[in-house]
Amino acid sequence: MSQVTEITRDELRQHPFMSDRRMVEKAYLLANGMVKVHGYEKEQAIGLALKLARNWFKTNGEYTIKLK
Repeated sequence: MSQVTEITRDELRQHPFMSDRRMVEKAYLLANGMVKVHGYEKEQAIGLALKLARNWFKTNGEYTIKLK
């Protein structure tokens, strides 16, 4: 069994457009859920979480992007 590594808020703050504290928190929760619950690889989870968090705030709290 592989060791699960938690994604930190600092890692997410390093990405473009992630200076907003609320955006970082949303992406943090999404990314760690993808890794810990769904088994995504860390980098894949970060990329998807950033995309989902941006979309969530842009659409006033709705998820319009569906993961396959």
